[in-house]
Parts: sequence; structure tokens; C-alpha cells
Amino acid sequence: MTQDATRRRLVVVEANEIPRRVLDDHIRREPGSVFAHLVEQGQLVETEVTEKLHRELYPSQTWYSMNSGVPYEKHQVFWYGDPKPAEHPLYWQVAARAGRSVGVVNTLHSSPLAQQCADGNFAFVIPDCFAESPDTVPAKYRRFQELNLELTNESGRNASVKPRLSYLGTGASLPMLGVRPTTMGRVGAMAARVATKRMNKERLRVAQSMLLSDMFVKLCRKHDPDLAVYFTNHVASAMHRYWYALFPDDWTEARYSDEWVERYSDEIPAAMRALDNGIADVWKWCEATDRTLVVLTSMGQRAAPALDTSATGTAVVRDPVRFAEALGVASPFTVGLRHGPSDPLSVRHGRARKLPRRSGYSDRGTLGESLLDVERPRVGRYPHLSTFGDLSERMPVRLGTTSSTHHRLWRSLWEPNRATTARGHTIPQVLMLIADPLSMLDRSLPPRVDALDVAPTLLVGASASSPR
Repeated sequence: MTQDATRRRLVVVEANEIPRRVLDDHIRREPGSVFAHLVEQGQLVETEVTEKLHRELYPSQTWYSMNSGVPYEKHQVFWYGDPKPAEHPLYWQVAARAGRSVGVVNTLHSSPLAQQCADGNFAFVIPDCFAESPDTVPAKYRRFQELNLELTNESGRNASVKPRLSYLGTGASLPMLGVRPTTMGRVGAMAARVATKRMNKERLRVAQSMLLSDMFVKLCRKHDPDLAVYFTNHVASAMHRYWYALFPDDWTEARYSDEWVERYSDEIPAAMRALDNGIADVWKWCEATDRTLVVLTSMGQRAAPALDTSATGTAVVRDPVRFAEALGVASPFTVGLRHGPSDPLSVRHGRARKLPRRSGYSDRGTLGESLLDVERPRVGRYPHLSTFGDLSERMPVRLGTTSSTHHRLWRSLWEPNRATTARGHTIPQVLMLIADPLSMLDRSLPPRVDALDVAPTLLVGASASSPR
């Protein structure tokens, strides 16, 4: 059925960083999957990130470029907390301001809600996981967003299974928010297996995506938007950690044991199966309501060029004030969330002594012989720290005029967790899978297009004007 050009309706699933190789691997394993059907019946377009950057591609930058149709040199959004320029709106903002009914769940740069979704016809909004406020539209999703942000903040680089009574209170309300009993059962079984160490705790990232996917479908069915957008990062997260487990032959020599490969070989396939299940529900609704489905990535991944298996870990600052004082910050000051790796801590009304620099690591300071990289927390109360090298408590730490040891300085930190570096590395390959290109555009797209052409294409599909 061909949609009326004045009433075209579109659903966009943003599946971060999935390359053609991983998609093909999933279809080979699951020939009866929804992805297999959509690739066979629709059009799979490979787009390219052609803009040249002086650093590695990063999701917040590539998604802003692709969803605005404007290159980085103009919009200057690289980190999640960078200011979003009003003169370069995202395509779903353009559609909402043009009067189209729009709903977004978890899509990057949808926070802060009061700024990014204040102007336009928004039917529903659950902002991205970098939001500093749990506000949602409708407001009844606020309690879940509080949980979502707390889980994201606690996960950092390593997922957490710490039980909380507040989780139970939120869980009781999940069916009213659209989470199906089957999904709750799967998530509960997953949590139980993780808690008893029968399943890798990183699978909890998949659980979050399952809950959000159900809510997205529920909101779509209730509000019937012209354009609906949903973002998930769980497959990208698995690839960053376990690429070696799925594709060990990408390296010339074995760096992990056969037991390690066997243990983690299903992490990426499991993440893809969860995504496929979610897209199956979205596609069923699209077919029933005469909508076009588009699945997008903003870049891809491949094997990291240099596999480093040295000690790495993550810690969380439990007492930011004490830590800032240890850095030599003059009082009075306040410590808040940082907005990008270039800012070690967000300190206001105080002066911080700069950390010493090591050549080649412009955003990392030196702790004795180890490196300290202060990361932006995904959300919440605590800045995150990534450490590279030996974390021996006997190692001296010198920050400004402060001299201490890891034992003294890190008493307010979590115990560092070891993290794999057998990872995927970002590449400028973008996939756009259109379930019904003739319905959306009255034409097929060429097999390869520039990523900056995606936003104008989606606006045509949503019957709204181009941001360019």
C-alpha cells in the first residue's frame, strides 16, 4: 500500500554502530529473523561518514551530523554535553515544528527536555540516558526514567546488579507503562542468572533496551505519531567489549584463551537477538498502520587496530568534594557533572590545579606510572574515572602539591573493575535499512549515499521540509 504523500508516517529505530558484518552474521544465524525479512524485502543502503575529523568518530558527533544534515565543522557538537545549536536543528525537531506529531524515546540529544523538545508538536518524549533531569512526556514515565538514569549511571563501563527497594517499586508499575509480562519474565530471569553468576552482568544493558523498546511500542500505539524515533546502544556496547569473542581470527595471534572466547562468544549475538525481537514488534505495528520503518546506524565497528590486554578498570568518585580537594581545588567551589573528556571535573567558583600531562594523552593526567582519565558520567551524582595501568596501593600519587597513595586517595572510590579491551573500533560505515522505500520516497535510493543526506531523506519520508 502506498502512503499519501501528504500523510506519510515514519518510524526510525536508531541502532548505534552496527556494521554490515554483524548484521550479516545475525542473519546467517537467524535466517527466519525480522532482520532477514526486512533486508530481503526492503532496501539496505550503505552510507558513509565523509566529513574529516581530527579525532576518532564518536556517537554524539556522528548522530548529530547525520540527524541534522550538517557537518561537525558547523554544528560543533562532539560530546554529549556540548551546546546544541538552535540554527542546526535535528530532523525530528524540524518535523515537530512543522506540525507533524513526533515521539522520541532515548534518542541522543533529546535532553535537556525543556530545551530540545520545548518547541513543536511532541506526543511523547523519554529523553536520552544523559539527561540530568528525569522529566518525561507524559509525566507518568518519570519514575521509570529515574530508574533508567540511575542504572545507566551505576553501570558506567560495568553493569551493576545491586538490588534496591526502589527498583521493586518501579517494577510494579512497568505493565502500566507498556512493558509486557513476557518481557518482565525475561528480564527477571536474566537478573536472577546474573545475580547467581550464571550469566555475564553486561547482559543487563540488554534488559534496559528491552524495557524501553516495549514502552516505545506502547507509546506509539497510544499516541499514533507521524514520526517516532527510538535509540538503543546495547549492541554497540557488546561489540566494544566482546568483538574478539565473536571474531577472534581478526587478530594474527590469540590473545585470550579458548575458554574466554567460549564464555563470551554469544554476547554480541544475544544483543542482536534482543534487537531483532524489539524490531519485530515495531514492524508488526508499522504493517498494521501503513507506516514505513527505517533502521539506522550512525557508524560501524571493526576489530580494534591494536589489541591491548593490559590492566584497565573503572572507578566511581563517591565523594566528589574530597576528590576535588585532593586535586588542589581552592574553596569555595561546587562539583557537578562534566560534559566531555576535556574537562576533568566540572568545578565552579574555585580554581583547580591542572593535572600533569603525558605526551599523546592530552585529556589524561598522570598518577605515578598509571594514567587517569576522568570520564563524563552518563548521568547522576558521580563523575567517573577510568584508570590505565597498575593500581597498586603503594604507588605514589602527585596532584599539584598533594602527595598521597592510592590507598589514601582512593578510599572514597569503588574498587576498580577489570574490563576487556578485546573490542570493536568505530568506522565510518553507516547502514540505513528501509522496509518500504517506494512508500516513503516514491523511489529507491542509490546503494551508497553520504550520511549527511540521511536527515533530508527522513524529512521527505515524514512529509516535512528539509533542515538545509
